[in-house]
Amino acid sequence: AERLARHAYETSGSLPAALLLAEVLTNTGRAAQASDLVAQLPPDSLETADREALVYCAAMGQGLLAGDPGAGVNLVAGVLSGVPSASDQLRALYGALLAFDAQFENALDVALPVVNDRAAAPAARTFAAIGVVGALYWLGRFREAIAIADSIREVSASARDTAPFGLPSIELIATCALTELGEF
Repeated sequence: AERLARHAYETSGSLPAALLLAEVLTNTGRAAQASDLVAQLPPDSLETADREALVYCAAMGQGLLAGDPGAGVNLVAGVLSGVPSASDQLRALYGALLAFDAQFENALDVALPVVNDRAAAPAARTFAAIGVVGALYWLGRFREAIAIADSIREVSASARDTAPFGLPSIELIATCALTELGEF
């Protein structure tokens, strides 16, 4: 994947190729290299969706993949404060990162509206549900976690192409909640 993305970037220099290469670098643990690549892009060439994709990529690299969800929270929060019309996907990521950073009530405040928004993209609803189900679980609200997991199952299954980890993550947390309740 990296070789193809790098070749596409080196031969075309296009923004989509740069974004793809940055994503591959981030997902292989090289967030600093991805950040260097992104820093070379002309700022006025980026549209809102491009900026959000870069923030998403950076937050994943600096937050979840690096084991520091707080860094991801800070990065996304900085963007959200300046963009009131941020996408559901970015809000969902923020909610999930808040849950992973043990900011459970904040995670629920941010992510639950995305989970419940039937107009939101299935991948955004799925990512938000990871945060909501996780926050509820970690707060000891097991029945609520299971209910949200059950209610979002069909949506998460439909998002398998864009969020393949979504449904298994949600079901794993719901299984842990069932175990806590002694419902093996």
